[in-house]
Amino acid sequence: MYERSILFPRATSQAGMLACTFGDCREAFDCGIRRGKCKLQDGSEICMKTFLDETVVKPVNRVMEVWAHRGASAHAPENTLPAFELAYTLGADGIELDVQLSRDGVPVVIHDERIDRVSNGTGYVCNHTLDELKGFHVNQHFPEYGSVTIPTLAEVYDLVKGMDLLINLELKNSEIFYEGLEEKVLRLAEEKGLEDRILYSSFNHYSMRKIRKLSPSARTALLYSEGFMDIGAYARRNGAYAVHPSLGNMDYPGVDIVKECHDRDVRVHVWTVNEKADIERMRQMGVDAVITNYVERG
Repeated sequence: MYERSILFPRATSQAGMLACTFGDCREAFDCGIRRGKCKLQDGSEICMKTFLDETVVKPVNRVMEVWAHRGASAHAPENTLPAFELAYTLGADGIELDVQLSRDGVPVVIHDERIDRVSNGTGYVCNHTLDELKGFHVNQHFPEYGSVTIPTLAEVYDLVKGMDLLINLELKNSEIFYEGLEEKVLRLAEEKGLEDRILYSSFNHYSMRKIRKLSPSARTALLYSEGFMDIGAYARRNGAYAVHPSLGNMDYPGVDIVKECHDRDVRVHVWTVNEKADIERMRQMGVDAVITNYVERG
């Protein structure tokens, strides 16, 4: 069992312990999120928002890292500042986020090439200026969060700079080939002093090759969703730090992706792993990190 300790760095009351640890009993936490309340050890309840504002959930004996997919996206608007802050509160080891360019060339954090699914706007990210993008609300699935906007990459970096989080930055350049995206994200990382904390990834492996050419010390990861033969050798040959297979790739008969990669000093980070049974299965397989919408289940 992998328990979590509950720390209240800013709280001064007796609310320093929960009635249970978040290991096998994830339902208690999920229920708390939905009900908006959190039960304390003495049987009393406090507002879940107050609890989250005043706590940091730290993992105990974790042998596999847990990264928040687009932040704590099961509980907050994906790829937004509240989602990343909540991920940290829930004890994530890292956050995964997506970057594209606005029409005026500003790196912004959003997954889809179009804004329709997550916002009250429409159209392609690349067809809107930053000011226009900031005019939309990205709370379609979590209206209770009120006014939440698409953050710039700089805003995310400013938020997490003081947090102990790895940053997995996915470049969304497989459908739209953003000119200068690699240069912009590398320059921003240097400006913010975060070069050592960022892992760049993309389905566009040519882009990862360019990152390595521009910055040989940068760490890259190769995303893929379908079966890939000899992925460990391929990653090593292209200087990748890690591979990011989808969960389904871990079930190919007779293929041991973890061994194949570890034998070549390549890490394995699997997405998107949401069920607790699958998270435990990845742990048993020796996976280095899982990328999940439910940090609390790891």
